[in-house]
Amino acid sequence: MRVKALTSGKEGLAAILIATNEPYISSPIEKIRKDNPGKVVTYILADMKEANEIPKPATIKKNTSIPIDLATAGEKAGINFSKLLNEALKIKLS
Repeated sequence: MRVKALTSGKEGLAAILIATNEPYISSPIEKIRKDNPGKVVTYILADMKEANEIPKPATIKKNTSIPIDLATAGEKAGINFSKLLNEALKIKLS
């Protein structure tokens, strides 16, 4: 899993930076290492010009309501609600 994360880090970072559309200030790597003992911490370089040239699938924002107990439990579990909804819709529609 580490190898996959390291090899796709460039694309992931570029996608996040493009999606947020905000300037990014890097964090000192020693602080990141200190805050994440025992974890692999490395530099990731992203070519923003190259990333902006990659076609992106069109998306649309949809709001939904869920019971507060599910929302709370999901947040505590670190669930990405958007990703979960995408996965569930793909399964339901297949």
